[in-house]
Amino acid sequence: MEPACRIFSNGALIMKPDTVSALLIWASVVVFAVHNIEETFGIEDWMAEKFRPAIAARYRKKPFIVACSLLWVAYAFVAALAVQSGNATVIQVFGVAFAAIVANGLFHVLAAPVLGRKPPGFWSAVILVLPLGGLLAWRVITTGRLTLQQALVTFLIGAVLQIPLAAGAIYIADFLFDLKKRSFRK
Repeated sequence: MEPACRIFSNGALIMKPDTVSALLIWASVVVFAVHNIEETFGIEDWMAEKFRPAIAARYRKKPFIVACSLLWVAYAFVAALAVQSGNATVIQVFGVAFAAIVANGLFHVLAAPVLGRKPPGFWSAVILVLPLGGLLAWRVITTGRLTLQQALVTFLIGAVLQIPLAAGAIYIADFLFDLKKRSFRK
């Protein structure tokens, strides 16, 4: 059996995921895509109903699709690097990124009773995101990749970072759509 970690002469720590962990990482890429697709259905109407117009205006359907696509491409890239390189830093970045997705899923579930209606993304969060989050957390803890405390800290970091990451993607998408509008007005 191959050791979980290797330190090379240049000081690089390599933690190549085992086959099961790699499959879970790839599954998370698919789950994130499904979650994003579900979110796009009804996001515009839901935001208009639940939030003031200045906030809801940022969640128009086409820019939201672009924002979700930007996040998905970035996430898929980090996941691929984590599986292929095994670089410890990349795997940590992947862990935080996945934690952000799980935190987002948890926020969808918690928002339903608070806001009185299930938000778009609720069902994929319940059926896919949260169970996969639990499974991947169990996997990294039982294989000794992280302690419970490290997994909780990773989750908290992801929970905090998911808000500016999502907001940043939405601002970029809005900027791109505003550029498109300006260029076609001429």
